[in-house]
Amino acid sequence: MNTPFSRLFVIGVVSALLIFSSCKEVLTNTELLTQHTWEFSSVEHSDPDPDLKEFYTILLTGITTKFNSDGTYFIDAPDSSLADDSSGPWEFGADETTIIIDKGTADESTSTILDLTESTFSYSITDSLGTATVKWLPKE
Repeated sequence: MNTPFSRLFVIGVVSALLIFSSCKEVLTNTELLTQHTWEFSSVEHSDPDPDLKEFYTILLTGITTKFNSDGTYFIDAPDSSLADDSSGPWEFGADETTIIIDKGTADESTSTILDLTESTFSYSITDSLGTATVKWLPKE
């Protein structure tokens, strides 16, 4: 039966399905950062010395980081790592394009966020040796 009402009904149902299927919850940067414990995945460094990249890889392998919505973080370094466990405050910088760790302390560091999604977190940080790009994945 092809009545104006039936056509209108079909158009309405199709429109509703399109609207509801295209609605996906958009997470804030805080929600994206705090929803996982992040596990080190890889590092790239601007210095072409392969030993430097290897050093950073050895230093970070096995490390996990958990950012909490209360503005604290915890870095868990395995016993085999050259790094130590640490914790402290974190916050986003201007426009949430940077993340600041341990603001106001001697250990303060600022990293530029390159990618923050549900499946990856990467940032760059510059030190006296150059710029490192560090990638983290959700711990499984």
